[in-house]
Amino acid sequence: MKEDAFFQHIAMRLGRRSPLREAPMRDIIGAPDFWKTADFGNVANKFKRELEALGGEVHVCADGDELTASLGEFLESLSPSRVGVWGGDFVDRHGLGAMLAEYEVVHWGPSGVAEFESVDVSVSGCAYAIADTGTLVLMSSETKGRSVALLPLVHIVILGRSQIRARLGEVLQELGRLAAQGREGVHGAAGSAGSAGSAEEGAGAGSTGSAEEGAGAGSGLPASVHFISGPSRSSDIENDQTIGIHGPAAVIVFMVLDA
Repeated sequence: MKEDAFFQHIAMRLGRRSPLREAPMRDIIGAPDFWKTADFGNVANKFKRELEALGGEVHVCADGDELTASLGEFLESLSPSRVGVWGGDFVDRHGLGAMLAEYEVVHWGPSGVAEFESVDVSVSGCAYAIADTGTLVLMSSETKGRSVALLPLVHIVILGRSQIRARLGEVLQELGRLAAQGREGVHGAAGSAGSAGSAEEGAGAGSTGSAEEGAGAGSGLPASVHFISGPSRSSDIENDQTIGIHGPAAVIVFMVLDA
């Protein structure tokens, strides 16, 4: 079919005499105002309901001490042979060292994917969570590899209450700001390349923030922003849904209310 005939066919099916030559005017771009101001109530409860509806599991912890105790009991019930975790100061920051001492622990680092091919359970943080869809948002970095959330059969995520956003649009706005900061950082670095002392003055601009916060101010977007809505599922073969084919079969969130 020729291109003109192809578009003419589409136009006719849409009730038009001929294809449009210019893009139509749009009254609304993005989410409508009523959606931006909709009240979700308690976003922590909303996130828990939505993720559990997708087959995920949420354990609510009052503080870091309860997190360590609950996570320890959960790992004990799984009896994993190897546990994979984010690198950097992730374990120390959450006080997980003593609890993980009885397991063979693999930290994400230079060895990369090879070390995680035989990991049974992984533990990571996240950048955001979206209450409306029960979605977790992870950002990659040198200490937060994508494989930590993809290869193990069970993926455990530590989530702070303050990281939950009501809607996807709120997260996209924050990602947009990171992208803009990255562009400004690139232009700024190019403009100051010939200035004496500029290397030291600009060193802090691209520094990475905490593991959960994602990219640091001025660093821009990371190589990967990963949206996870429940366990991996696929219906590629004869529309027969299978869990855990392209990722973890279980996504378990430990939500810390005072974090």
